[in-house]
Amino acid sequence: MRQKYLESLISFCIGASWVLAFFIATYLFLHALAIGFFTAVLLFILGLLSGFLFVAFFEGLSLLQDIAIEKKEQTKILKDILSKLQAKSTDEEISNN
Repeated sequence: MRQKYLESLISFCIGASWVLAFFIATYLFLHALAIGFFTAVLLFILGLLSGFLFVAFFEGLSLLQDIAIEKKEQTKILKDILSKLQAKSTDEEISNN
């Protein structure tokens, strides 16, 4: 339950970051258009890049969450393998005696 909530929250934040990036860029472009087209384009790019920082941050969090889930699964599989190997070795010791 907790993982799904966290995953949903991160996905929402990624989407909100994309929207924020485009709104900031559009806002800066429209307000700088009175100064000049070249300046407006530069501010548009600057606004997009500032929004992309948030997108990259939340994508990184999503990636770290995926890595943590994968490590938990690998640990569970390795523990299962270890318990089967230990059970097999104790069965062999019992049959050898």
